[in-house]
Amino acid sequence: MNRKSKDQLEEILRLREENSFLRKSLNETSGGQELLRQRKEFSQILKVSQKVVSELNLQKVLNLVAESAREIIEADTLVVPILNKTRDHYIYMAAEGEGAEEFTKLRYKIHVGMCGWVLRNERPLLFGAPSEWWMEEKTPWEEGQQSALLVPLFGREGIIGGLSGLGKQGGGSFTEHDLDLLTLFANQVSVAIANAHLFHEREEIIRNIEEEKERLAVTLRSIGDGVITTDTTGNVVLINKIAEELTGWHQEEATGKPLQEIFHIINEQTRIPCADPVSKVLQLGKICGLANHTLLVAKDGTERIITDSGAPIRDRDSRVIGAILVFRDITEKRKIDSELMKMEKLESLGVLAGGIAHDFNNILVAILGNLSLATETLSPEDKLYPLLQQAEKASLRAQALTKQLLTFSKGGAPIRELASIAEVIQDSCDFALRGKGVRCNYKIPNTLWPVEIDTGQMSQVIQNLILNAAQAMPDGGTINIAAENLALGNSENPSLQASPYIKILIQDSGNGIAPDQIGRIFDPYFTTREDGSGLGLAVTHSIVTKHDGHITVTSKKNRGTTFILYLPAVTEKVPRQKSSRSKTVNQKRGRILVMDDEEIVRDVAAKMLTRFGFEAVPTCSGEEAVKLFREAAERGTPFDLILADLTIPGGMGGKALATEIHRTDPAAKIIASSGYSNDFVMSDYEKFGFCGAVAKPYRLQELQEVVDRILGEEPASSSDAAGT
Repeated sequence: MNRKSKDQLEEILRLREENSFLRKSLNETSGGQELLRQRKEFSQILKVSQKVVSELNLQKVLNLVAESAREIIEADTLVVPILNKTRDHYIYMAAEGEGAEEFTKLRYKIHVGMCGWVLRNERPLLFGAPSEWWMEEKTPWEEGQQSALLVPLFGREGIIGGLSGLGKQGGGSFTEHDLDLLTLFANQVSVAIANAHLFHEREEIIRNIEEEKERLAVTLRSIGDGVITTDTTGNVVLINKIAEELTGWHQEEATGKPLQEIFHIINEQTRIPCADPVSKVLQLGKICGLANHTLLVAKDGTERIITDSGAPIRDRDSRVIGAILVFRDITEKRKIDSELMKMEKLESLGVLAGGIAHDFNNILVAILGNLSLATETLSPEDKLYPLLQQAEKASLRAQALTKQLLTFSKGGAPIRELASIAEVIQDSCDFALRGKGVRCNYKIPNTLWPVEIDTGQMSQVIQNLILNAAQAMPDGGTINIAAENLALGNSENPSLQASPYIKILIQDSGNGIAPDQIGRIFDPYFTTREDGSGLGLAVTHSIVTKHDGHITVTSKKNRGTTFILYLPAVTEKVPRQKSSRSKTVNQKRGRILVMDDEEIVRDVAAKMLTRFGFEAVPTCSGEEAVKLFREAAERGTPFDLILADLTIPGGMGGKALATEIHRTDPAAKIIASSGYSNDFVMSDYEKFGFCGAVAKPYRLQELQEVVDRILGEEPASSSDAAGT
């Protein structure tokens, strides 16, 4: 060790000795002790203040302040009341010491307790015994309190809370010195608390923004519309999932691109590009929508009909900072609306067709009835006889046409009669293919069982299937049609009962039906043709089902399509052969009341019944018919039968007449007659109190069969409603 180093060491030792002497001297004097205590307190306050300033978590800051303040003023308990945002309540946000857990998060109104007084008056409070005059309302813990010390905490914009010491450790009272220390400490930590409070508010705002963003993201993901937002230059900022699906662009690749590139729209009719809706929104600063007939062309070229609206996005100062575009794919809605319009038109046409058919049937009653009466008066050898037969055949053709109209007019349940399905198939095919370059190849045996069907409705089924086959072969071709008797077991078709059926196959040689479409072929509104209504096969399926039948379809690409029908067969019955001439006339057989609003129908029906040997009394209304029926019963000359038209415009029809008649005479026999041959009453007439039904137009022989059956010659059956 050199001389210089030795001298430095000696100097350090000397200073330490002097310092030790000074400490000893200070400790031995009261002034010195006070100076050391103050130095210790200030050092403690400075140390805690530095620690508090370095912490930004508000709750941690308040806990640290409560702990340090309690230690500095030696309080039993120290609490930190903080004002709420509306400054009408305070909450104990932190507490240290005895019973601290009882204070935490307690909430009081601003006028309650000592803390309330300090916070309202923004002044410190020191007392050694409870006093009443300065408190409007006390808190529970203030009862019997011997000493308390409270100072306010100030932030940048005024008072934010306070520090409250309750009870001096050791049982003493707080002093002015304690007040000075707590005030000094409060001044030191107020800034830190204010900063932590601001940081807490900032974190809360950020958290709220993040939550709002998440809610917005969830909303955008779940909303059924496409949403695109842009900045003020029209570049894409956000695009939701639906918009991604409709445009074909994903968020990552769309962000920053011009909207016109992502949202490519053209006019549906002119194919000319449409104006950019966002540019219009940004220019005008208001909500704008697209014109009708707008097509969105996706990235892959897919076209969709859309409707949209755009609106400006504004900040708090109402400045436009971007635009939002909301659009919806209405392609399916447009199709549905179009089909509904078609349905409404078809419904209107159906009503019109039904009305025309009804009126036409009334006319045909007179024509066919008079022709029947005329042929009855002539010998088959008479030269007029074949002419009348030709006229009758033409009238029957007209009758078939009215049945087609009635089937089209959406009638009720099928009115079944025993018929030859072979005749229905051939007549329907001839009618459907008239004028077309398609022919039919039949494989139908003469031994087919009869079927119980509504011939008009089943004719529509065959025509629909034949037209469908013809349309599948635009260049012409052959439709193969086969039918056979089938004593069906469950192995043939599990969905059918084990009973006799007629199996009908209709096969074309067209392009076939795609596998993904064949399962929907009978769905309403589904069609593979641009000009199709999607109703033909749906109606076909409905009619077959109502006949307790079944229809299936098979198809192979470029090999054609085959429809297979199963209709219940009748093996124990033979179709009734209608005689061309009436039965032998029996004179004076009884009295029949004829009710119909059409004079020509009443007259011909009365002539026919007179031909059968009955006394026919015509009337034009249901009310008059009821009156005549009751008067005849009172006179002792009752009517044996009533022939009643179901539809009387503006008056009592056959259904109401039957109800009224049966009130006084439950045994009265009534025949229902209607030009609406597919009226639901006609298909289940017994349910409505009728003994039989005859569909207009009817011939002499058909009316005679129904009358004879009801008056005792044959048993009644709901399936034997007369009329062809």
